[in-house]
Amino acid sequence: MKKSYILTITLLISFSLISQNIIRGPYLQKGMETGVTIKWRTDVSDTSIIEYSPDVNFTTFSTYSDSSSTSDHEAQITGLTPGTVYYYRIGNGGSLLP
Repeated sequence: MKKSYILTITLLISFSLISQNIIRGPYLQKGMETGVTIKWRTDVSDTSIIEYSPDVNFTTFSTYSDSSSTSDHEAQITGLTPGTVYYYRIGNGGSLLP
């Protein structure tokens, strides 16, 4: 009985995380030598998270977060090293989006 109950909770948590969708973006704007703005829109208002790294495997990375709840997300990333390729991944509410 307990196993079924735990499984049900896990499935509900997973479903709620998957149910949030990106409906526009992500896209880059205002590119500068040491910074960029990243925007995206979701179907549900939530907080914004971006992880970025010059390492494609994200062995080490920096994090941008904004605790404001919105469906139109915009993040200004600064302090980037000129001439370096960066990889990024976005998220909302403490989880990365697929």
